[in-house]
Amino acid sequence: MESSLTYQYVTRHLLYDQLNWQAGQHVSLLGTRTRRLKIQTNEQLRDLLGEISEERAGQIAWFRIADAQTRVFAETGKPYGRGIARETTQRLMRGLAHSVSEIRGTPDGDVLVVALPLRCRLKNQQPVTNKGSAELGQSPSNVAEIAVAMSGPDALFGAVRSNLAISTASAVALLVSMAIVFIRFPGYLRSRDLEEQLALARPVQQRLLRAQRPVCDQLDFATKCLPA
Repeated sequence: MESSLTYQYVTRHLLYDQLNWQAGQHVSLLGTRTRRLKIQTNEQLRDLLGEISEERAGQIAWFRIADAQTRVFAETGKPYGRGIARETTQRLMRGLAHSVSEIRGTPDGDVLVVALPLRCRLKNQQPVTNKGSAELGQSPSNVAEIAVAMSGPDALFGAVRSNLAISTASAVALLVSMAIVFIRFPGYLRSRDLEEQLALARPVQQRLLRAQRPVCDQLDFATKCLPA
């Protein structure tokens, strides 16, 4: 039972947290390179998204960048499903959530889709100010949606999950063995009781026999005892 609970915790919580952390690192790298390279156009941003996706091959399923009005102006990969919801954009812009994530099934497997604020502006974008921001003019101008493959952290959690799966299988096998023993235990007790009774009867029968054969020069004696 404990192994099963541990396996569920690793699968659901630790893996989910690790993928969210990875998504944050990817978006942070995007923001840093955008400012360092002084990205000014949608085409330059699209090329940068492709470059990062190639560097993190096998981890990133797609990248999608949208403005405050949820208009997508740069993307890479093969986005699957609906776009960034307006409600999600508003929550991120107003600072009501650090990130919004969901697990989404795709033809290539499950991915964790994470929406994060992207604090960078292109040349043709104007600063966005929100009343809920701590500093005016510092609100995120865009939202980055990144899909991270669920199989990405297998290098970190693969051994743990394998050991937990083995432990769970061993626990199930132990339960099956105990069930078999429980079913056969009454028969085992009966056989043990019979063996004990035979062990008690054996010396009793032995004491009924004469210790020595009768001695007679005229006759030959032959004896045989069959315990029953």
